[in-house]
Amino acid sequence: MTYVMTLLQIALFLGLLGFGAFYMTKKAKKQQLHKQGQNGLIQVKDGVHLNHQISAYLFEVEGKQVFTILSNSGAHSIELKTNSFNQALQESLAKTEAPS
Repeated sequence: MTYVMTLLQIALFLGLLGFGAFYMTKKAKKQQLHKQGQNGLIQVKDGVHLNHQISAYLFEVEGKQVFTILSNSGAHSIELKTNSFNQALQESLAKTEAPS
């Protein structure tokens, strides 16, 4: 009987440890994307890792939206004037995938 109690205590401890790690990772990831510059002129609105080499971010700079693709080959930014997000995404991906 004591063997079962010890096993349950270990399982509970490992479960709590796993939940704590999951919660802290989720919280850190959320804070990473919602950062703001010191003067409030630059805000990170959203971001996504497309693969291990390419990331896409949506910034707001002085009230204007700027879409940025970051990759090993460099950074490409496009100011979004209208609802051309899909078009900007395709253009930026084409630039990052094209050989330099």
